[in-house]
Amino acid sequence: MRPRRSNWPRNGEAGGTEGKVSESCNLPAHKVLMKFLETESRLAVFSLNGKGTILGSNGGMERLFGIPLSRPGERDIFDFLLSENRDQVKGIIKSLSAHGPDPEECFFRKETLNFRVASSAVYTMACFFSVCEGSMILIAEPRRMSDSEVIIRMTDLNNELANLWRELTRKNVELEKANETIGRLLNTDVLTGIPNRRALEQFIADRFSREMGQPFSLIMADIDHFKKVNDTYGHQVGDVVLASFGKILSGSTRSRDMCGRYGGEEFLVAMPGTGVKEAAEVAERIRSEIERSELGEHRLRITASFGVAEAKGEEDWEGLVRRTDEALYLAKDSGRNRVA
Repeated sequence: MRPRRSNWPRNGEAGGTEGKVSESCNLPAHKVLMKFLETESRLAVFSLNGKGTILGSNGGMERLFGIPLSRPGERDIFDFLLSENRDQVKGIIKSLSAHGPDPEECFFRKETLNFRVASSAVYTMACFFSVCEGSMILIAEPRRMSDSEVIIRMTDLNNELANLWRELTRKNVELEKANETIGRLLNTDVLTGIPNRRALEQFIADRFSREMGQPFSLIMADIDHFKKVNDTYGHQVGDVVLASFGKILSGSTRSRDMCGRYGGEEFLVAMPGTGVKEAAEVAERIRSEIERSELGEHRLRITASFGVAEAKGEEDWEGLVRRTDEALYLAKDSGRNRVA
């Protein structure tokens, strides 16, 4: 079986020396050690200089880290360490460098360090730093956790997941509230506070299709001589009249109905499950209440005209709206302040 490819420096390769660590890998004992570690796939092995530059690595490094080194000297060991460990390793290298290239000396130091690998996962590894015959070696082995550490880690992960779930739930609640607000703004007439034309047409189209064959009536109302109110008292008073009219309209309809401002001074009431006779009676009650009311601080008295129509045959909802509008204009042409 062919041994794994390695990136150890060849005889004679050397860079600048910091402290007393040699960057040459020619000494006999060092070469024997490197030969042994070169094919050890369970360990990630690095040869370092005094600046932390990686001069060589073994096949285990590529297997564990998933990052091959193309040429010695291109990367630093700090490229793979988490930020909290970088200063720690710089201190270790500086400390070990002080032991110098003594042929008789072999010094080891054990640390636990966190590495980030190609997949962005974080590995906690038991690391051994060695200064042997003037060369620095880092041997990293995936750390095996004890049963208690596994339990603690799983508990931490469960807590993190629970916190994440709570935060996600909170964000979802906020999003739902925001969507409700947006939906309300999209479907509400700002001036009167009742549904707008968009909401009315959605309601009519939905109920019309769901209750096909059932009675369905519309009431369309228009404030008589509204332009005269604006011209005489100003648009602010006109706005008060519109808001008051909408309030009376919404207070006179059932919960299953929908009333809204259809545009300008026109209002519409959609009445599913209601025939034209009952709808006309509701329109007459509203007309009578409007006529009796005194609106705003000017205590204005106004009247309104109403058109009523019921769906028939294969007619679609747009056709029903058109016929209701025609009935409204019939009421206005007949003298206003009436239901047609």
